[in-house]
Amino acid sequence: MLIAVAVGLLASVAVVLWMQSCEAKDEPLRGEYYGLTFPQSNLPKHDVAIGDLPLHVEVASGEGEIIIGMMGRREVPDGTGMLFVFPDAGIEPRKFWMKNCPTDLDVAFFGADRKLLNWCTMKALDVHSRHKSNGLARFAVEVRGGFFNERGVKVGDELHLPKALLKQIDADDD
Repeated sequence: MLIAVAVGLLASVAVVLWMQSCEAKDEPLRGEYYGLTFPQSNLPKHDVAIGDLPLHVEVASGEGEIIIGMMGRREVPDGTGMLFVFPDAGIEPRKFWMKNCPTDLDVAFFGADRKLLNWCTMKALDVHSRHKSNGLARFAVEVRGGFFNERGVKVGDELHLPKALLKQIDADDD
């Protein structure tokens, strides 16, 4: 009898823990990385396009914003993402990884001329792979994993930015 009660109690505890873990998967992964908290909120938002593909993006342009990126996001709705604006095109290819990113993401790299250099799909929480640009990248866009393939995004497509954002980028360059 005592064993049956213990087994029943353990089964009840297991069900409660399982239910809590399912609920937790709907919440963003929260944390801190080098003193910066994630996921980020309150980033500026803009409507951009890659070729004819419209996207509503959050803009990460400060060093801390770029470092945190999409960390903690459990989902990225279709048609949304994050635009990374680097201070310049750099002197070597850009490299992205998936630290604290619990969902697959696509990343597209654009040169200073806003032409697509390449894009790749990154697997959730893969901290070993580095996904790099095929050339010097001034911009990058992250969206849900598989999104670019589904929408036919290809090398050479242009990143269209709104005038207000272009003015801000030009002002930051001065």
